[in-house]
Amino acid sequence: MCKDEKKCRAWISLDSIGVQAQGCLRDDSWLKSLNMPSSHSIFNSTVYIDLPTEKLTAIKNVAHGTFGNIDLAVYQSGATSSELYVKRPIIPGKSLLYEACIQKLVGEQLSTIGFPTGAPRIVKLFKLRDNSVVLLWNNLQGQLH
Repeated sequence: MCKDEKKCRAWISLDSIGVQAQGCLRDDSWLKSLNMPSSHSIFNSTVYIDLPTEKLTAIKNVAHGTFGNIDLAVYQSGATSSELYVKRPIIPGKSLLYEACIQKLVGEQLSTIGFPTGAPRIVKLFKLRDNSVVLLWNNLQGQLH
């Protein structure tokens, strides 16, 4: 764990993925204290983010199993639109926060040693109405399609 404000190898910033926080991944109290943004549509359950400047709409489920559910979705932010993946926990109300943090750390480490596409880039973390913490990531070549 990080001691005396010294950053360890498990130090992570979530600012780039929509959560204004940074701390030690080994600190359970820090992880539990995080508040995920939630703007899930109350009218349409397939619209995971419903904001004036940002919208995420599930198109179809592309995989499911004991690991969770993976949906293909259209992400609109400003004038841009792209297809991205959403991973939801298999049990509603569960959190994929720890998994997202590990994936972010692995991706960043792989990038520093010359493998920038070694792991899918986490785009955003957010919460659904059922309190599930889910992750949005970009497509890597040959992945799931």
